[in-house]
Amino acid sequence: MNDRVRATDTLPRIVATGQTGAGKSTLGNTLLGVDGVLDTSGRINCTDRVHRVLFPRGLEYADLPGVASDEAFENYNRMALGLPQVDTWPRAQRLTVVTHRPGGRRQATTAATDLRPDLVLYLIAPHRAFGYSDVAYLSDLIACHGVDRILFVLNLFDGAGGVRVATDQNIADVTGEVAKVCLDSGHELRPERLVRISCRTGAGLPRLIEAIAELVGPRHRKPLADLLTYQRKEAPARWSAQLGEALGTFLASVGAESPSSLEKGREVLAGYRDDVVAAFAAESPWTPDHRWPDGLAAAWDTLAGTVLDDLRKEHRDPVVEMRTVVVSTEQVPIWGSRKETDYSDPKIEREKVYEYRMVEGPPDDVIEGVIGWFEHGRYTQKRRKKVHVGYRDKIVGYHKRRVDYITGYETVKKTKKVPQVVDERVVVTWEPYGPQVAALLLAVCLVVFEDLAEKPGGANRLRRRFAQARKALGDSYDPASLLADPEVARLMAPAMGLA
Repeated sequence: MNDRVRATDTLPRIVATGQTGAGKSTLGNTLLGVDGVLDTSGRINCTDRVHRVLFPRGLEYADLPGVASDEAFENYNRMALGLPQVDTWPRAQRLTVVTHRPGGRRQATTAATDLRPDLVLYLIAPHRAFGYSDVAYLSDLIACHGVDRILFVLNLFDGAGGVRVATDQNIADVTGEVAKVCLDSGHELRPERLVRISCRTGAGLPRLIEAIAELVGPRHRKPLADLLTYQRKEAPARWSAQLGEALGTFLASVGAESPSSLEKGREVLAGYRDDVVAAFAAESPWTPDHRWPDGLAAAWDTLAGTVLDDLRKEHRDPVVEMRTVVVSTEQVPIWGSRKETDYSDPKIEREKVYEYRMVEGPPDDVIEGVIGWFEHGRYTQKRRKKVHVGYRDKIVGYHKRRVDYITGYETVKKTKKVPQVVDERVVVTWEPYGPQVAALLLAVCLVVFEDLAEKPGGANRLRRRFAQARKALGDSYDPASLLADPEVARLMAPAMGLA
């Protein structure tokens, strides 16, 4: 290949673009039906290389470096599509085009011009933010190629248990951003230009191929019709294996859980049901926000109620309280006290003893002195005087003492605490969801995928499918071998695309 990548062939050239990790390489491998042709690690998105795959059924698919991720390589993407390069980033001068041919042959060439695509697949991972860089790139893409040559592909990634990562709000937000960019560019985003698929499992791939066939025009519809036939023949086995693995993981995680109440159990089961609907929405006409018809909703409520009733187990536990009981009785005296006079303990006081005696002393007057002189020979006067001569003890009373005495008797009871059953209470326990919920979700898989909810008898079919799946699972529940069971595989065959 010289300076012109586009040769004068009749093969429709489809170019995949979008953010790094949006699923461009995975989609190419899924279209081809063989893993590993294109590296899905994201490394090829960060180079100057364009990977071009020639399919055996007449299709050319080009995988471009990613955008809105690495400024050093986005200009190579822009060069491949003929978009104006960003001046502030390193400019791309030449492209390296690696062509993958049937049988694993590869050939690398260089080019200095764009790929001139018949159709651009703009892959978007809805669970990621659609930022300013994405808006600027999409605006340039629409300005260069127009909306009529762009097909927007929402790649719905699966998380743990096969549950879709992107929420309904994520999808609505991304769709709104894309529609706004289209309107700002003077175009309207029509619903048929937005396709939901799973690039990993291939769910929704037939719709994508049909949408491509409608957009590339009559000249290329025959090769795409052949590719669609090829995919319907070759892809189901690959898809069913991945779907079976995802379902097994999902049902294993569900089966190990237990409801906490009837209301919570109904809420959780409804959430799992919506997850199943979301998982099949890309392949079935159903969508996660589809309102269930009244008959089918009633059948679901009845079956969910039956399952939860079976998981609910009751038993009666005694209500025990500590009660006081009398062990023995005893007569115990009641003591009183009073004060009595203790005659053996007198109160003694010591008092002074006095005597009256005649004592001499100075006379009171001269006459008494003269009289004393004549009587005693001394000029004195004798007088009678009270004189202290000693001490003596005197009993002035008696002390009191306290005396205890029995005033009566009282009966004393000896008691102890003993446990006694006073009532019974109902204790509710819940068994794990196990095989019953697995059977119910398997039935939902079948009914939703076959779109029987839109046909008369959808509710009866849900009941019948549940009974069949419940019988196939039995009372044992081994998530690892669940889908390996022949009876379960037979029931799941329509949902896996094998019937």
